[in-house]
Amino acid sequence: MPATAYSRYLQMSLPLNRRHFLKTAAVLGATGLLPSKIFAATPTPYALKGRLYKTLKINMVRIEAPLAERFRAAKEAGFMGIEMNAPGMDVDETLGAIKASGLPVDGTVCSTHWKIRHSSPDASTRSQALEDLKTALRNTRAVGGHTTLLVPGKGEIGNLATIHREYPESPSAGG
Repeated sequence: MPATAYSRYLQMSLPLNRRHFLKTAAVLGATGLLPSKIFAATPTPYALKGRLYKTLKINMVRIEAPLAERFRAAKEAGFMGIEMNAPGMDVDETLGAIKASGLPVDGTVCSTHWKIRHSSPDASTRSQALEDLKTALRNTRAVGGHTTLLVPGKGEIGNLATIHREYPESPSAGG
């Protein structure tokens, strides 16, 4: 058969488009005729075990005490980690509190993001915001943390398209 005739033959005898495949798989799966191992996930240990912690911000530990004591209080209350503010965190003191309490710093909150915005129309403010974020990331890494929370802007400046047009070098615009 010529290639075009053969192609037509396959299309007529084997209608394997996506819709047909999904319908067939659903019917076979529902009737138990489809081997379950095809769709079954390989058994793995809980993927986030040791990575997802019940934590709280350091400012929520409302006791007047040295940092290590505040860490111990959070641990005794059942928390698995703590979030620090950065920039502004004393890295050496935080490392000491981690060692003394056994409570890790899971991440940080960029402490300046509410006042020094990445979405500011002022270029020097945006530059300072970026430097603060870099400092927060470095400090977070230095104490063993893995995340930094950043609020890049306020909704009052416009939607995402406006931000991309007006502030092309902002982090949310990929700049």
